[in-house]
Amino acid sequence: MHLVRAAREAEEAARRAQEEAEEAARRARAEAEAEEAARRAREEAERAAREEAEKAARGEKERAEQEEADQHMRAICRLYELKWVELKTNRTLKNIVTFGEFPFPVFTYSLADPADITLERVRAFVFHPFRESIAGKTPKEILKVEVLRWHPDKFDSFIGPKVRDEDWEKTKEAAGLVARWLTTLMSEI
Repeated sequence: MHLVRAAREAEEAARRAQEEAEEAARRARAEAEAEEAARRAREEAERAAREEAEKAARGEKERAEQEEADQHMRAICRLYELKWVELKTNRTLKNIVTFGEFPFPVFTYSLADPADITLERVRAFVFHPFRESIAGKTPKEILKVEVLRWHPDKFDSFIGPKVRDEDWEKTKEAAGLVARWLTTLMSEI
């Protein structure tokens, strides 16, 4: 009887030892899973923080690039008006202005070819809010000033002599395109 009891006690002890081992293994797995979940959470938080920092940096870069582009456009608008004042008021300019220096109503410092003057480019420039000279004016008033500025008869007689002879045909062609696009814009309003 002692042997049976001893055998039962040994079996019971083995069973408890087995249960304790299984419980210890479950706890170890649970701890490992918790550690893995915590590691993943840290990595996710770090990734999210990195992405947020990168997004902020991209946003700042985009803002800086936009500010630079805006400054560039403002400068072109001012230069356009200053060049026209000079063309209108300077009586000593004779056969000196080149095609590349001419103030065409497009967002570029120097135009390469008359074909670069498109309706869309002229529209974008003529009505652009960075043009200080158009502040408070209606589209019709803006176009009236520009149409007078680019009218072929006035342009040929008053501006023509100021343009270099070798650039005159190209400049005249470009001015004709500008006048045509302005007339088109006038008909749209």
